[in-house]
Amino acid sequence: MNIFFLGVVVILGGGALSLCFCERNKASVVIIFTALGAGLTSFFSLNILATGIARELTVNFSAPIGTAVFRADALSAFFILIISVMGFLTTIYAKGYMSAYLGQGRAFGAHFLFLPILILSMMMVAVSSHVIVFLIMWEIMSLSSFFLMTFENEKKDVLEAGIYYITAMHICVALLVAGFSVLSLLSGSLDFASFKPALSAAKPLAAIAVFAALFIGFAIKAGLMPFHTWLPLAHPAAPSHVSAIMSGVMIKLGIYGILRLITFYTFIDSRVSFAVLAFGLITGLFGIYFAMAQRDIKRLLAYSSIENIGIMTTGIGLGLIGLSFGNNYMAYLGFAGAFLHLLNHSIFKELMFFGAGSVYLKTHTRDMEHLGGLAKQMPYTAAFFFVGSAAISALPPLNGFIGELVLYLAMFSGITLKFVPAVMSGVFSVAVLSFTGAMAVVVFTKMYSTVFSGTPRNNSITIKTGEYKFMTFAMAAAVLFCVVIGVLPQYFFRLASIPASLMMALSAAAVPDTSGVVNALQILSVLFISAVIAAAALYLVKKALLKDKTAKASTWGCGYQAPSSRIQYTSSSFAATFLKPIGPFMRLEEDTVNPEGLFPRRASYASKSRDLIAAFAIKPALRLIGFCMRAFSWIQNGNTQQYILYGLVFLIISIVWAMGAK
Repeated sequence: MNIFFLGVVVILGGGALSLCFCERNKASVVIIFTALGAGLTSFFSLNILATGIARELTVNFSAPIGTAVFRADALSAFFILIISVMGFLTTIYAKGYMSAYLGQGRAFGAHFLFLPILILSMMMVAVSSHVIVFLIMWEIMSLSSFFLMTFENEKKDVLEAGIYYITAMHICVALLVAGFSVLSLLSGSLDFASFKPALSAAKPLAAIAVFAALFIGFAIKAGLMPFHTWLPLAHPAAPSHVSAIMSGVMIKLGIYGILRLITFYTFIDSRVSFAVLAFGLITGLFGIYFAMAQRDIKRLLAYSSIENIGIMTTGIGLGLIGLSFGNNYMAYLGFAGAFLHLLNHSIFKELMFFGAGSVYLKTHTRDMEHLGGLAKQMPYTAAFFFVGSAAISALPPLNGFIGELVLYLAMFSGITLKFVPAVMSGVFSVAVLSFTGAMAVVVFTKMYSTVFSGTPRNNSITIKTGEYKFMTFAMAAAVLFCVVIGVLPQYFFRLASIPASLMMALSAAAVPDTSGVVNALQILSVLFISAVIAAAALYLVKKALLKDKTAKASTWGCGYQAPSSRIQYTSSSFAATFLKPIGPFMRLEEDTVNPEGLFPRRASYASKSRDLIAAFAIKPALRLIGFCMRAFSWIQNGNTQQYILYGLVFLIISIVWAMGAK
């Protein structure tokens, strides 16, 4: 554990030391120290994953914490590895992104202090096995991300999104406090290790109640529906590298919490297993549908994150159902698929937010209705974004395909169960995940084509030339990860299998033989590598044949004599056909101007969706809270004498209370 804590201290030291440097050099200091610290923590986590030996350190604090144990097992190590690598990649991108704000009178000190704090707090959450320490680190994670996302706090929408986010995070903490309080009362201890025997001896209803409270608390952080409403507001408001680390890494700590919660139980009730699976499937399906309806790039990516969190939760649900019904093969593949998809999503989602940030810096808009033709001005970003779009759509030979393939294998193995509800859950899961995957292809086809293909839809947008090299490097590194995992899936399946084996062992379930899966992945690896080599060879041949030659041709104008950008699909018109069937469920608002006459002068289509949960649950609750607050507004009226009277009355009540107690 000493290496781990040394890495954490180095990362924090980089943030603190950056305060002593000028605005231009702060990011460089953070990059150097984060590289060193992430190297140490990555080595620590890889050692645990390679040996299977957990590490722990006992520290004696003063009251109320007392003796706290920091424990790192395979589950912790897997998350630490992701946080280390992707956190470091975020700091590289941040240097390029924040350089666009130089000379605008902005101070970067707090921003480059809280970025390392966010990275180290996420790592500390993964190793904290004491309730109070865990909650403290959880709060530091939430507060540091709040300060990072509100960098442009002079904007009203950014400030509102920040307040919404921090409110949701405190509701999350309240549920965690409630659940952990009951666990501590049942076990008589604040250490996570004491919870398993306590829950084994507890009544089933109490065990389910604890699971529900903690699951919902962690689900809020993860963005599971219907607890997701903060996420589509937070990501568009935050700087793109902050959106990337929040979506690619931070929300995964909600998944970590759910997985850690499972380790507190010897056996999970089958009804709970089906409920977890249902949460995952519903979140995945509606997440991608809401993504389809968006025209803001980052808001679309936020809903896509919700969809992918649903896919991970689906894998966890499959694992739990497998354990409940003794199908160890299904359980193992479910957990392994969830871990593998978690790893993959952290990479391609950061890549996508990196690309969105590059687009925003060049065009100063996130509205896809106003974009188009950026591939010519931003060739590197366009190429990297294309790879990310293919990976997130689970297309081979990239990493997104592998995780979902393993989940499909888990679902098909569930069909062999003899319990009808379990069989139906496997069949239904295959259908929902297949449809979700198909919709993901449509969503990211829409996104890439409307942003990078065609011609600009708004000629008033001035595109700056050139691309920031640090941002380009970060995107290139993420693309490399996508390709390497995609063409060498067998090695990363084995990596994901290590924490999956831990989940099996904690329920005393045997790890099944998955050599058939590994062999199949090895065959796929050969095919994928061959395909990549063939594609590269064809590209080089094409470049050689067309050297010093320029192909010129006009785009087919569909019979129009004077083609313009208005004959292209917009983001809204592309998605309209797919959204029609569920328009009433999404409160889809359409604004259509139909062409009239033989030579129509005007025609347009635009759509806007409203989140049902936000519209019918969150906003009414906020209005009720606002009404209650206004009812007591007379208390704070600015009268100093009245405030003194409040203090005097409180003092008298306290004295009377104390005298009565005696």
